Amino acid sequence: MADTALATRLERIYLGLSAWGDILDAEFDTLADLVAGLELKNLTDVDDALAPVANQVLAFVGGQWTSQTPAAVPLVLDDLTDVTIAAPAQYQFLRRGASQWQNETVAVYLKTGDTASGVHDFGGATSLEVPNGAGGTTVDAAGEICIDTTSKTLNFYDGVAEKVLNPERSKSITIEVPVAADSITVFFTNKAVTVSKMVAVLVGSATPSVVWTVRHGTDRSATGAEVVTGGTTTTSVSTGSVVTAFNDATIVADSFVWVVIGTVSGTVGQIHLTIFWTEDA
Repeated sequence: MADTALATRLERIYLGLSAWGDILDAEFDTLADLVAGLELKNLTDVDDALAPVANQVLAFVGGQWTSQTPAAVPLVLDDLTDVTIAAPAQYQFLRRGASQWQNETVAVYLKTGDTASGVHDFGGATSLEVPNGAGGTTVDAAGEICIDTTSKTLNFYDGVAEKVLNPERSKSITIEVPVAADSITVFFTNKAVTVSKMVAVLVGSATPSVVWTVRHGTDRSATGAEVVTGGTTTTSVSTGSVVTAFNDATIVADSFVWVVIGTVSGTVGQIHLTIFWTEDA
């Protein structure tokens, strides 16, 4: 009789435990579904197409949260139970406040097609690269700029046409009936400059020829330094002499620049000289 009662009790305990097991299995299935629903891919305003990498944060861009890499991320998202997000705006991300995570705006680089507004301060940068290339880039909207690395110019669009700012400058002089030992000042520079080219041409006949040299120095009464040692002989009355090889093309600040005439032969009515230079940094 006692054995029958014990068996009956054990059977009831087993049935009770089985029922609880079924209940627990159902609860665990429900919990798993809830946890799965928290994945980013199941949130309607989160873009999970880009695989996030280390140190990225969620930024609100284009109407949805997407992974972004800010310049600096002084936070670790290890507790999201105290997050306050009210009306997130473009390029905001989560930052730890005094007692909660909150959405804040972070400065990020603009993507292609984005338009900047407001004030952008690059005062702390050590350099700033603008669009550049051989032959320049296309500038066809007001305010666009580029550097042409071939012509070494800064190009910009003024709203009507492309304009060019050329750092190369020039001075010209024409000497009537030059004779040997003529010494004529061309210009004075208060900035350090470097000669980039010199061009001379004659007006004359009977096989005209002129030897000329350009000198520079802070003391006009001194001999000065020659841009081309020994000078240049010009005989052309058409295309002229183009000089681009120099011995001393660097002219220091507060210098005079002058031309000295050497040997003259034939009939020379004029010698015209142009000196090109750029200002040193």
